[in-house]
Amino acid sequence: MFEEYIIQEDNNDDLDQSNLFDKIYFDSEKKEFRAVLITPICDINWDINYLNFCAILPYDMIVLSNISKSSGLPIDEVKKKINSTKGKEFVEEHKKLVKTDLDLIINNRFTHYHWLGKIPNLEGYWFVDYSLTSCIESTKLDNFERIAIIKSPLRESIFVRYSNCMGRVGLKGEKKDRDKYRDKTLEVLLANPT
Repeated sequence: MFEEYIIQEDNNDDLDQSNLFDKIYFDSEKKEFRAVLITPICDINWDINYLNFCAILPYDMIVLSNISKSSGLPIDEVKKKINSTKGKEFVEEHKKLVKTDLDLIINNRFTHYHWLGKIPNLEGYWFVDYSLTSCIESTKLDNFERIAIIKSPLRESIFVRYSNCMGRVGLKGEKKDRDKYRDKTLEVLLANPT
């Protein structure tokens, strides 16, 4: 796991991909998040004009989101139920879902997420959410606080997984078309099992 390779910012290291920053603004959400720099080091060294970031979120966000989907309740209602007198029972009902999701995210099986683990001076466990991206002018980076540096030799996997997630070929068609194609293909395969 990466946690032993994430160190507190010490002002001695140059800017690098996979550095973690505080309070990067994400226009799509109209709010600030902690974020990981995903711009490759070669681009940073060439003084490009813009830097790309992905939000990092506490693991609790996945728990709340998935319980919300499973129960059909909005996230605010899920939080209320967890904090209520019957909170333990409510969590117990969803324990298997949470355990499965935890296993999937720790092992980086979710395409749009990347597990980070613990980050110095931050509570809980953290993950990268590749669906939340932001781009800022490189000249404005000094306005943001770098909170941690990932020293792992595997830190490049953060960008590689981002590339895999975002580097898909987009095709026209709706989910029903894909499902129909899948079902038809399965039917043909089952009819000719050779």
